Amino acid sequence: MESIYGKLIESQWPRLMALCLVNNRSVQEAEDIVQEAFVNLYLRHQRHGPVKAPTPYLRAIVTNLLKRGHRRELPTQDAGASEVSRLPGESELEGQTLIRAALDQLPRRSRTVFTLDLEGYTTREIVCLLDMKPSTVRSHLRHARNALAAWWDKQGKEFR
Repeated sequence: MESIYGKLIESQWPRLMALCLVNNRSVQEAEDIVQEAFVNLYLRHQRHGPVKAPTPYLRAIVTNLLKRGHRRELPTQDAGASEVSRLPGESELEGQTLIRAALDQLPRRSRTVFTLDLEGYTTREIVCLLDMKPSTVRSHLRHARNALAAWWDKQGKEFR
């Protein structure tokens, strides 16, 4: 059972941290929220047996904690590209000053949607997380891609 939880933590921790960070939580508060979600999952398992779908269950816990204003006394911050790039598993973004600068040029909401998309969340998941219409999510993604392509062109680089 420990190896199953270890693998779940390893695979889901970065995504859940990203979810907290794009919701304007500090790294410290995000870690507290994610840890609380895993504790909740463990206690649920102890009381009622294994959860059939632990990944959506964890996301739901984190989303609920975010909505309830979990530990609001801690300072919050905007989740810019520099915070997201420090997440484990995001080594391809680390040290890429141009990428961070490009992402920082986006409006906050577009950057949030784009960052979640980069993290691998589907449009449907982003809709649920940010309480937006699917067309709004797609619009933010389109505008973010266009803005990044234009910014990248100004830098004399090819945008892929």
